[in-house]
Amino acid sequence: MWVALEDHYALLGVPRSATRAELRRAYRLLALKLHPDRAGYGATTLFQRVAEAYRVLSDSASRAEYDRQLREAEDRSTRPPPSPDGRRARPIRRDDLVARLSGPIDVLMGRSAARRGSDGVIELVLLPIEAAVGGTAALEVPVPVTCPTCGGVAAVHSVWCSRCEYVGQVTEVVAVAVVIPPAVPDRTTFVFATDPAGNLPPLRVRLRIG
Repeated sequence: MWVALEDHYALLGVPRSATRAELRRAYRLLALKLHPDRAGYGATTLFQRVAEAYRVLSDSASRAEYDRQLREAEDRSTRPPPSPDGRRARPIRRDDLVARLSGPIDVLMGRSAARRGSDGVIELVLLPIEAAVGGTAALEVPVPVTCPTCGGVAAVHSVWCSRCEYVGQVTEVVAVAVVIPPAVPDRTTFVFATDPAGNLPPLRVRLRIG
């Protein structure tokens, strides 16, 4: 059974040619933003993933082995099925697309691969070739959700909740896969339900080409 390998470079927001100094700088910036003491309990898992990515890439031996595994994983994921005559068609690689448009939304915004529209909708900025080919953008977005401890009923002078502290909501990091069809039109918008209780507005992601 093959398990997908996480792209540590995309997670840290650095190119695969990044130096140790560049890796360290990217990790420190993300660690400051995502530390649970600052970003909240919902960022714990993402913080741990960022720390693991840096641990692997900061050691030359583990990085070399990881790079080998990553190349093999990408070869498997981009290998097309056999044609009817038993021969394989020429593969279409989407590695750059996935790496450029995937990861924590704050990182993508820092790279100008994403932005927040004037209406509050998250916009992914696609290059024309990316819009023509299509692919998948895997986003990690902090969103408000109904507090799972109190069910959103906590309120001052009423119900106390140690988790949300009267707010009735908590922030969770939600993973969203945006499947971009080939030749996607500009301003195509995707809507994702993120609140299990259904009490809060869904997450909207809009594609902008340019």
